Amino acid sequence: MKFTTETTRLFETTRGTDYPQAGSVRSEKEKLLKEVEYIKRNISGQNTLQAKGKLKRLSRIVQAVEQIGMDTALNQKWSETAEEVKVTTSNFGVEEAERRVRALRSPVRTLPHLHLRLGSEKTFG
Repeated sequence: MKFTTETTRLFETTRGTDYPQAGSVRSEKEKLLKEVEYIKRNISGQNTLQAKGKLKRLSRIVQAVEQIGMDTALNQKWSETAEEVKVTTSNFGVEEAERRVRALRSPVRTLPHLHLRLGSEKTFG
């Protein structure tokens, strides 16, 4: 599997930064959604080839994130990621890419706030 330099650059710019995972997933998800918007605007216009290339790259990124997680995908080089990820040869359609990007969830789950009333019962026997 051969990845473009743009794909490598996307992951290397965020690799090695220390910030909360939830914020990381949110910001990466926003970047991916901006890519989807660009593709939607330009897939049938003058920049068709560029939009198709971005769609192809987005398909690979989303599949990698779905299989190994956002954190792992961001902290590895693409050469390492390509060995772990099985990417389909057919690209997503624009709607499929948008649906899958929107479905990406943060691996950090917040626990529900429990309203426990733990009082000490003094029972001496």
